[in-house]
Amino acid sequence: MEYVFNPENGQGHIRYNKFFVRKSNVPRVLDWWMSAKNRGKRAKAEVREWAIRLVTHTVAQEVHAITKSKEFQSMGQNIDAEVIKAFNLCNIHKKLTTSLAPTSMRLLASLTTSAKGIKKHTEHRKERTKMVCIHSSILD
Repeated sequence: MEYVFNPENGQGHIRYNKFFVRKSNVPRVLDWWMSAKNRGKRAKAEVREWAIRLVTHTVAQEVHAITKSKEFQSMGQNIDAEVIKAFNLCNIHKKLTTSLAPTSMRLLASLTTSAKGIKKHTEHRKERTKMVCIHSSILD
């Protein structure tokens, strides 16, 4: 397994054609490792720690990209009526969700709504939840 999955061994064609070709293979293996039937506490702890490191690294990259884009910086700008009229939380939410910070926004959304709520909420409630996410993302 280590030989095939270590990129230094040049076995990319086997990794792709035999394992990654189906999108369900990776989540299925991870689900097996994290299953309640799997008693391997060490394996579960390692997978969980790896996932946390991946998410925190991804969020840090998104934060860096937001800062680098200067999209939301107001230093040096005149705050006038035009700027205030153009300010739109829904547009900020869309930009963060679709391009600048999709992982961070998914993480915030998971904190604001249960899986049951996602199915049952009205459109109005979903819009309010978006506002909670956007406020959470811009408050310190």
